[in-house]
Amino acid sequence: MADNKAFISVDLEGLPHVVSRAHLYQDKPLWSEARKIATTIVAEVSKALLENGYNEVVIADSHGDMVNIDPFELPSGTILVRGYPRIRSMISGAEGSSVALFIGYHAGFGTRLATFDHTYSGSSIQRVEINGTTCSEFLINMLALSEAKIPVIMVAGDAALENEVRKFAPWATFLPLKRSLSRYSSVSSSMHELLGSLRKATLESIESAKRGEPRLVSVEKPVNLRVTFLSTGYADVAEYLPWAKRIDGLTVEISVENVMGALSVLELLAMASAGLRTLTT
Repeated sequence: MADNKAFISVDLEGLPHVVSRAHLYQDKPLWSEARKIATTIVAEVSKALLENGYNEVVIADSHGDMVNIDPFELPSGTILVRGYPRIRSMISGAEGSSVALFIGYHAGFGTRLATFDHTYSGSSIQRVEINGTTCSEFLINMLALSEAKIPVIMVAGDAALENEVRKFAPWATFLPLKRSLSRYSSVSSSMHELLGSLRKATLESIESAKRGEPRLVSVEKPVNLRVTFLSTGYADVAEYLPWAKRIDGLTVEISVENVMGALSVLELLAMASAGLRTLTT
């Protein structure tokens, strides 16, 4: 299969055994553990892809500062996209891929029994809607990749995300890596068992792709992007964009050409909110 490339987007919050804020930041005591979990899992999935028809796997390290994956532990044939900020954020580097897989994905803001539920920015954004549909990071990224003609064939992460995946990507293989008991607690199988399940799920998704089952999902254009913030201050800053319409104290609405454009605007608003926090604290 010449030029048959797979793309993997890897987050941390939906990974097994990741339950504490100490797992999520480089200066915290459990970050090295989360990093080892992420690297081990993505290496296993990459090996399965490379051994079954894909000659290149692009891995987008997609949590926080996006430098979580240990490059020394990745198999030959992988390419690592790391560092932040970067255009297209969690799906940077996907261009030209045949398929996409999401690993370590979590549920959107406000989901009950979901570890670290949030949507793109847990510190500034409450809700993201595209054409009136509330979106998690999974759905936004899947819709954007669909515009690039790249179907998502597998999602592995928090069990709380399963219903959304079943609804919007019923063809995709879904593998729960954890069952959350609260925002800061979850249950997961042993890493040995999970790695076996991941290989099996990856092989199932590869076979599904060979059969042509994965689909692309289109949305009406132009895209109506509505962002509800956690603070009126963040909405104030968003309103600096001349094409932004203020809906209420917390919400702005913006018309953009497509979902990929909505993703870029969303990232810009998250970074502007972070800048405001720096100025006011």
